Amino acid sequence: MKNLNTVIAISGVLLVPTMSVHAQDEVPKYHVQLGANVLVDKGPRVTTKSPGFSLGLGYRLPTSPVQGYGGSVDFLFNKSNRNRSETMGLFYSLRKVSQGESASQFYYGASLGVAQSKYKASGMSESGQVASISGDDTGIAGRLLLGVMFRGGVMIEGAFNMTPQVKVVTSKVKTTSFSLSIGKAF
Repeated sequence: MKNLNTVIAISGVLLVPTMSVHAQDEVPKYHVQLGANVLVDKGPRVTTKSPGFSLGLGYRLPTSPVQGYGGSVDFLFNKSNRNRSETMGLFYSLRKVSQGESASQFYYGASLGVAQSKYKASGMSESGQVASISGDDTGIAGRLLLGVMFRGGVMIEGAFNMTPQVKVVTSKVKTTSFSLSIGKAF
């Protein structure tokens, strides 16, 4: 619970400047995204039978649905039986759209924020008993973004998600992932 309170507090710090800096002269833009998430590190990827899913909700303040500053909440989840990896992050983002008036516009960007990652794995020990390891950690996280926005606000976005490592027993588990999602800006 302490980690969740930390994430909520830091989200306020990240999102308040986003809402107040441009609020007088621009109309906010929202987006929702749903897609697949694949863990990069082989150990967690195998135990959670990746791919999993990604979900994102965002608030943007640009003149275009994808260009400019904004905030987002992103959730990455991979699960198989009793094994799982999940990350919830709050991000401050910048997206830059390629110039042009075509039916689709490419964009790239980056996000910086805070995320809480959790990891749990269970299996049979050599003695035949069920063994379980788990852990969670909260820390600085980042995302590299590449996408395309179509007329009507439909978007496809790929992201490299750099999230906190989770300490389990005496080692750390990497929850870094790639995600590919489709979304709608409105």
